[in-house]
Amino acid sequence: MKFQLKSVQYNSTLSEETYCFSAKLYIDGVHSFNVANAGHGGENVIRRTSKSQYCEDEVNAWLADNRPADPRFPNLTHCLDFEIGDLMLRWLQERELNKMLKKGILATDGEALFVFKAGQLTSANLPAKHVDRVKQQLLAAQNMQFVNADNNYEMALALV
Repeated sequence: MKFQLKSVQYNSTLSEETYCFSAKLYIDGVHSFNVANAGHGGENVIRRTSKSQYCEDEVNAWLADNRPADPRFPNLTHCLDFEIGDLMLRWLQERELNKMLKKGILATDGEALFVFKAGQLTSANLPAKHVDRVKQQLLAAQNMQFVNADNNYEMALALV
């Protein structure tokens, strides 16, 4: 089963103990559940749609068999509520990383992320045609790699 959140509405202001959000949960490309949380702690509200091929118990059974338990809570089996929490965390990390990618050139050394704004790599004495070469030398000297949607995105996502 492939799980994906779409149409996410997130409110950080109302998020107290849990994420305050609403979203559509797709399973294998089918809008299967509407999910939400008021942000005050507690479980997610999960409502099955008429298009869903699976009931919540079937999904929970599949997750228990196919997803490892969280090492912090080895006595709890993975369930739809936990999967939604993991999907929301990834959605928030992707949103933050995409914001960083829009701010400038993003690079990583595998342990941290660095944003180089365009103005930081130019100077009055450095012609624009040499900026790319300087960027490459800077990255090589620092043992860093560029990050974009096609390159090192997953590694960078883990660092957000």
